[in-house]
Amino acid sequence: MAINLYGVFFTAQGYSREMVRRRTGSIVAIGSISGRFPRMGQIAYGAAKAGMRHALRILALETVPLGVRINLVSPGPTETEMMHKLMADHPDLENLAAGNLDSFRPAVPHAHVGRQRK
Repeated sequence: MAINLYGVFFTAQGYSREMVRRRTGSIVAIGSISGRFPRMGQIAYGAAKAGMRHALRILALETVPLGVRINLVSPGPTETEMMHKLMADHPDLENLAAGNLDSFRPAVPHAHVGRQRK
């Protein structure tokens, strides 16, 4: 959260103040598809990227009339150490890229489904 949400937001906020003063400027931040699509094993990372995405969208709404553009680029999966840790539920990168519904499907809490009385 400190780097992926707070760090990015406060950095963009600081630079946007100077850009607003000059009435021109552009900020490009690097997000992640994890900010839009939940995946098991990425609670903090996904929440931070989603929060960053939303915070920058609001900052963009506030600053675009003052000449500042803010964009967020969200690349897809990239082979990194983090990606290899997430592959625990996949046999290889090709399987991950092709998609594995079981790794995205959350379990029902306590494996209990409520039933309607008749």
